[in-house]
Amino acid sequence: MLKRDIMENIIINLIIEYINNVWNMLSELSLYILSGLFIAGIINEILSGDFIRKHLGGNNSSSVFKSVLIGIPLPVCSCSVIPIGVSLKKSGANIGSVLAFLIATPVTGIDSIIVTYGVFGPVFTAIRVVSSVIISIVAGLLGNKFIKENHEEHKVRNIKRRKIKFKRKNIFELLKRIYDYAVNDLLPPLAKPILYGVLLGAFISLIPININTYVNNLLIQYILVLLLATPLYICSISSIPVAISLMSIGFSPGAALIFMTSGPATNIVTITTIYKLFGKKSIIIYLSCVILGSFLFALLVDLLMGDLSYTHIMHDKKTDDLLSTLATIILLIYIFRSIFINKNKANY
Repeated sequence: MLKRDIMENIIINLIIEYINNVWNMLSELSLYILSGLFIAGIINEILSGDFIRKHLGGNNSSSVFKSVLIGIPLPVCSCSVIPIGVSLKKSGANIGSVLAFLIATPVTGIDSIIVTYGVFGPVFTAIRVVSSVIISIVAGLLGNKFIKENHEEHKVRNIKRRKIKFKRKNIFELLKRIYDYAVNDLLPPLAKPILYGVLLGAFISLIPININTYVNNLLIQYILVLLLATPLYICSISSIPVAISLMSIGFSPGAALIFMTSGPATNIVTITTIYKLFGKKSIIIYLSCVILGSFLFALLVDLLMGDLSYTHIMHDKKTDDLLSTLATIILLIYIFRSIFINKNKANY
C-alpha cells in the first residue's frame, strides 16, 4: 500500500510538473507568436502571391537572391510552401530559385524571427536568419550550376504590387483584413504544430537526464539532433519550444539551431516533392546544404553563445506576467478555435 501511494504521488507530481512546463513555454512564446502573426498579416497585404510568382519566375541567378529575400519574411510553413514552389516551377522559375525558396521560407518567417528574438535574443536570431540566407543562396546557385533542365517559355503576367492606401476611411477595412489573415488564414494550419511542439517540448523537459553526461562531443550531439529532426514535420515556430526543451536536457545552443533549421526544412513531404520536381541531384544538393550549413552555423553559435542555457532562457527574462498571461489565454483560445471550429483550415 505504501509503494502504491508513493507511485501515485510521483505520477501526480509529474503531471503537475508537465502542466507547469506547458504553461511556462506558452507564457514565454505567446506574446511573440501573436505579434508575429499580425506582422505577417501586414506583409501579406504588401506582397501578394502573384507578386511573388512574377519576381521569381525568371531563369537567371538573380532570381535565387530574390527568392531568398522574399522567402525569408514570409510566414509560410513546410507543407504550405510546397504548392508555392510548384507554382513557381510552372511559372518558369529555375531550379535554383525554387530550391532556395523551399529552404528560406519554412526555416524562417517574420513570425518565427520575432519569437526567436524574444526567446533566444538578438545574436542567436541574427545567426539563424543569416544561416538561412546563406544556406538557401548556396543551394540555389549549386542547383542552377549542376542541374540542367529544358526551360519552357512561360508568360508571366504583368502584375502590379498591391498598394495600400492608408486613408482614414480604409484603415478599419485594412485592419480587418490583417486580423482575418492572421487568425483565420495563417493561424489555423499552424495551430496543431504549435500545440504539438509545446506539448512535446514540455515532455522532453521532464526527462531526468543531462545529455552531457553521456554525450559530451558536440558533433555527436549535432548528429543526434539531426536524426531527430529530419523525419519530423515541424514548422519554424513549433520547432522553438522543442529546441528549448533539448537545451533543458543538456544539448548545446548550436544543437538547438540545427533542430530549428533542419526540422522545418527536411521533412519527408518536402524531400519527396523536390525529388519528383527536380530529381536525385536536387535532393543531394538540398540536403547537403541544409545539413552542412546548419552544422557550420551551429559551431558558430556554440563558439559565441556556448554559455546560453535553458535557465537563462526560461528564468532570467523580465516579462510582464499579466501581459504574458493574457497573451497565453488569447493564443490558447485561438488555437482551440482553429482546431475545433475551423477544422478544414487547420488540416494540411
